[in-house]
Amino acid sequence: DEVVVSVRMVLDKYLADNAHSRLDDILVYRKIIGAMMKAGTWKNGDPELLSLEITSPVVVLISRVDRQPEFEKEALKIIEKHVRYFVGLYM
Repeated sequence: DEVVVSVRMVLDKYLADNAHSRLDDILVYRKIIGAMMKAGTWKNGDPELLSLEITSPVVVLISRVDRQPEFEKEALKIIEKHVRYFVGLYM
């Protein structure tokens, strides 16, 4: 899918250019989303809140998979659905 590929390319480039720890992930997403807003790729909004909105469900689902590995396939489907929904709202 073109949208997923373009978001992934931006994220990969940013991660390659900016070393960070896991604790900084929200800041990374905030910077990426803010930059995309400035570039006109995404609708304007609050990058900090949007970074929480995109990452929080993923963290919760991964946490569940850690406890229930059999949930992995379903979690991946939900994560993909969440990302597509999120991108549809803000791009």
